[in-house]
Amino acid sequence: MKRYLSAEQAAELLGVSKSTLYAYVSRGLIRSEESTVSSRARRYLAEDVRKLKDRNEYRRNPAQVAQDALHWGTPLLDSALTLITGERLYYRGRDAADLARMST
Repeated sequence: MKRYLSAEQAAELLGVSKSTLYAYVSRGLIRSEESTVSSRARRYLAEDVRKLKDRNEYRRNPAQVAQDALHWGTPLLDSALTLITGERLYYRGRDAADLARMST
C-alpha cells in the first residue's frame, strides 16, 4: 500500500477537485509535504486521504456503515456501564442475572 499519493490520485480517491483537496489540506484534514520528485509538487499522506474518504462515506450513509460494522463478537461501542461476554452480561461490573435475582 502506498504511503503517499499525488494530488491527482488523492483528489480522484476522494472524488473531489484538486482545489477541494487543497482546502482539506489548509483545514488540517490531510497532511502534505514536499515531493521528492519536484520542489513545487506536494505529496499527500494516503492514510489521511483514506480516513477522510471513510468519514465522508459515513456522513452520506450512516445506516449502511453501521450495518457493515455489525460482526458478532466485535464490539461496536466501548461502555463503562455494560460488558457483554460470550456467556454473561454485566451491568456496572455486576452480573446482570444476579442483579435480576436479588432486585425487585
